[in-house]
Amino acid sequence: MGGLVGGIGEYNGEKIEELINSHTNRGRVCELREDEFFLAKFNLNCEQFEQPLSIPGQKYVVIDCNLFEEKTSGLLNSLENKNFNEVFNTGQEFAFVLLDQKNDLVFLGRDLIGSRPLFYSKTNDGLIFGSERHEMLNQGYSVSRVDPGCLLKIDVDKRNVFTKRFSSFEVGKRDFRKISRLKKDFLERFKKSVGKRTRDIEEAAVAFSGGVDSSFLAKILSQEIDLKLFTVGLEGSNDIEWSEKASDILELPHKKIVIGVEEIKNLIEPTLKVVADANRLKIGVGLPFYLLSREVKKHGFDVIFSGQGSDELFLGYDKYRRSGNPKQKIINDLKNNAQENTERDEAICMDNSVEIRNPYMDRDIVDFALSLPYEINLPEKRVVRETARSVLPKEIWRRNKKSVQYGTKIDREIDRVARREGYKRKMGNHVDKYLTSVAEDLFPSQVLEEVSNYFDN
Repeated sequence: MGGLVGGIGEYNGEKIEELINSHTNRGRVCELREDEFFLAKFNLNCEQFEQPLSIPGQKYVVIDCNLFEEKTSGLLNSLENKNFNEVFNTGQEFAFVLLDQKNDLVFLGRDLIGSRPLFYSKTNDGLIFGSERHEMLNQGYSVSRVDPGCLLKIDVDKRNVFTKRFSSFEVGKRDFRKISRLKKDFLERFKKSVGKRTRDIEEAAVAFSGGVDSSFLAKILSQEIDLKLFTVGLEGSNDIEWSEKASDILELPHKKIVIGVEEIKNLIEPTLKVVADANRLKIGVGLPFYLLSREVKKHGFDVIFSGQGSDELFLGYDKYRRSGNPKQKIINDLKNNAQENTERDEAICMDNSVEIRNPYMDRDIVDFALSLPYEINLPEKRVVRETARSVLPKEIWRRNKKSVQYGTKIDREIDRVARREGYKRKMGNHVDKYLTSVAEDLFPSQVLEEVSNYFDN
């Protein structure tokens, strides 16, 4: 895992260097340059095969994927043969670029979950693509995203973009079974998800709040590798106080990172620069994660595990229970999850050269969750809580928690920063307006609309 970047067209050497250098936080670079195109692959950790790949028939491939999967060789063979149905049905986490130089075509694709980022821009000089949206914006390019589960075919000469969806979220049908059977099924799937994500490492960090999701994850992970739990928050916040108690109960090493009010103000700019979205929620969630991933790297860890996805899959939010069609609401949120959550967290971690892994978002677990009857997860996250009950004490598996921006008290402080800077609540959306003013100093004027309205146009 790492990232990729490339371009097709008349790009000078200086522009190519600028694009490649903007991605070097993603690891070591291997590149291929020809007269009319360049491709580069970045490897944060050990790579199992050389890239970019040259295929007979003037075809070239770069792929950013999680190499803990066992199906990598099959994925590559399918790409070489342009068998895209097989590519998207492997269940792998990937983003790829296939350049068909002979026919002047470029194919861009992402897995259904959207775990690996991929963006592109049609420019006056040709076409560029890469893993770093904020860096492409910072260089003045208008950026489009490759939607998860989709293949884009781009005609380089005509500059036409054709999109085809190869996979989508579907509500499965599962015969109602006793909760004891569902618990066993979920536990087996979750252990498998964790197992394949720890196959290539001996230690990792965990983003830890002390809630059922991160505690259950930490407990299962601790059976596979050495761990250290990390928590960010203001002094006296729920996350800081409870995570200390929970880590003691779990008997796992824990690092609390107490953030001060002034430090929050100082972190708004670097967080916004990476997230590239002047949105209160995005920055409220992203800022503590930015600090956490930075501290994780300082402590010598290259991989961090997150409990992201559990709330969306197992009815962890009231909005699902209030919805007239909760399953459809979940599917809609899963479709937007890459844009709303995954890309933000991945960009933040990679800015600190840390890889994030999300076991709850394994395709097998997603399919399992979508097959469950709605009522089985009442009260909220019943399947997760009942499964965690077998390995966690009552005070942890039953505990409800607040969203990270509230549990850390960071959202409250960002609001105060905005008001101190003259953006009063009566203005309406005062925090977003303050963040947009910060973005004006970070990004070229021609892309500001994309930063303040992330792909809403």
